[in-house]
Amino acid sequence: MDKANNKHEDLIEIEDSENYKGGQTNTFKEICMAQYRKAVEEGSKQMLSGGVEKRLINGQIMEMPIPNQREIFFNSVEMLRILLTAHISDEEKLMKVNMESFDKDIDGLNKNHEEQLLRLRQWFKDNNNSKQDNTRQYNEQVKSFIDEYELNKVQLNKKLLIELSILLNKKNYFDEQGVTGG
Repeated sequence: MDKANNKHEDLIEIEDSENYKGGQTNTFKEICMAQYRKAVEEGSKQMLSGGVEKRLINGQIMEMPIPNQREIFFNSVEMLRILLTAHISDEEKLMKVNMESFDKDIDGLNKNHEEQLLRLRQWFKDNNNSKQDNTRQYNEQVKSFIDEYELNKVQLNKKLLIELSILLNKKNYFDEQGVTGG
């Protein structure tokens, strides 16, 4: 890495309120590695779709929100990509091609998902949407489409995380200090 980029990275500071120690500053490399760890941790969890779960607490039924783990993973990977965008230089043509391929795959997935939902909405409209069976069937189909879409997006984001891992390795971010933050 050239001295100009290194100088710029030294100026970036971040405060993590959970782990903040007075006078501590993080380098850009440490920030990237912390985000990488976050993406790996979130990608290692069960990919629940989120929603609301009803639980009996102290004799009362309480609605407990369940975060969408898939969205948490997507956001973690996307933030890592944003951080590393400046590191994708002209010499890394394969990396640029792979990023463009990822973007096309995501765009295609999004377009296909929207088309499926539009066809389903049209079916619902054409088939007397006031019938209870049609409403139930419609809701089940929407849930199924969303699950399929999100699970496909998880797989694409895992491929992106592999590419970002390769970039971090090329930039020597996996040395002992970068991995442990120490």
